[in-house]
Amino acid sequence: MPVTMVNGTSDEVQRYDGYIRSNGRLLSVPETTEYWRRIDGCTGENATPLPRLDPHDLTRASLVQWSGCRPDTGVQLYRIENGGHFWPHLVGSGNNNPVDGPFRGMQQRF
Repeated sequence: MPVTMVNGTSDEVQRYDGYIRSNGRLLSVPETTEYWRRIDGCTGENATPLPRLDPHDLTRASLVQWSGCRPDTGVQLYRIENGGHFWPHLVGSGNNNPVDGPFRGMQQRF
């Protein structure tokens, strides 16, 4: 199964490094991508920094892609440094929700 993930490293809801609570455990993003890498039979990994479009944006994005996967599968992760629990969106796209603070993290502008 092909898998694409978008995760912020400062997400306070779905923590990048996972967590353990009384009601269960949330796997970390690295553990989750490793699970899918094994399921899809991927053997290689490549990380590419994405262009920074706004010099005032405090986030940085990179695309991590796994290669050598079985046919019709694949794993990729958009890692948003300083990104919180907020879906990346275009500035001026009509979504005027506040984007800073510990809950949401900073915004990546695409």
